[in-house]
Amino acid sequence: MIKSDEPINELQETLAVFSKLYDTCTCPNHFHPWWFLSIKLGTLGSQHYVSPFVEELVDPWLSKPANILIAGAADTASLDLLSAMNSGNNWRFTIVDLCEAPLQQTREFAAQNDLALNTERCDVSAASFDEQFDLIFVFYTMSFMEAEQQLSFLLHMKRALARDGKMICALKYSDQAKADDALREQALEEKHQTALCYFADYPEVHPHLEAIWHSNQGNRRETARREALMHEADIKRLASQTGLRVTESVDISHLKKPWKGDGDSRTQLVLSLEHDE
Repeated sequence: MIKSDEPINELQETLAVFSKLYDTCTCPNHFHPWWFLSIKLGTLGSQHYVSPFVEELVDPWLSKPANILIAGAADTASLDLLSAMNSGNNWRFTIVDLCEAPLQQTREFAAQNDLALNTERCDVSAASFDEQFDLIFVFYTMSFMEAEQQLSFLLHMKRALARDGKMICALKYSDQAKADDALREQALEEKHQTALCYFADYPEVHPHLEAIWHSNQGNRRETARREALMHEADIKRLASQTGLRVTESVDISHLKKPWKGDGDSRTQLVLSLEHDE
């Protein structure tokens, strides 16, 4: 077994973050500590590669105050990506998620970077707000929802969106989810073995890794099943039922991702939605 060649202090820092996420994550599949490890090990990456497309879509708000909602968070990446675009540092952010782990991460990030942030732990498909937002950012959140949840989610986001606001939605879908199953299972096993090697000198972590691996086996299949039912046409149909319309669609499937491949043949889109006048 090949051990990590990172300095001991960096390994210990990674272990501390992983352990904290494992303790605070309330997702049944331990999603957030596994997401953190996947990025740390280079098998996944943040959404910064979509930054040029998102920045173009939100251009009218870049230099003026705006109220921003991030609906669903895997980590601090969405907050980092959006705050970096706002040179005047005059955006106010709200992040909602059902799990406390990413909310705690983003609060720490905001404090370190002097960002105005409010967090709320709630089901994003049923979230209600006392204010409206100029921009709503959704990064693959709908991949974790069944069809009825997606409709409820869009209804609540429509109510939360200011009349002249814009909702940016990134999504993935596949016409061959079953064909990808074997590749995804292989990729998951490889990630598991890589994590065991990385923490070879910390056997106390291995039971956590085993628990995550087993829970993610079923989760990947469920996510693939949902994504197979979530084509662009489906989002447009659901949006029309809620009083929203898709105004722009950018296919980013061709972009080279800044991490290792995992048998991913999914179509990836960035959609812009607005109120349907």
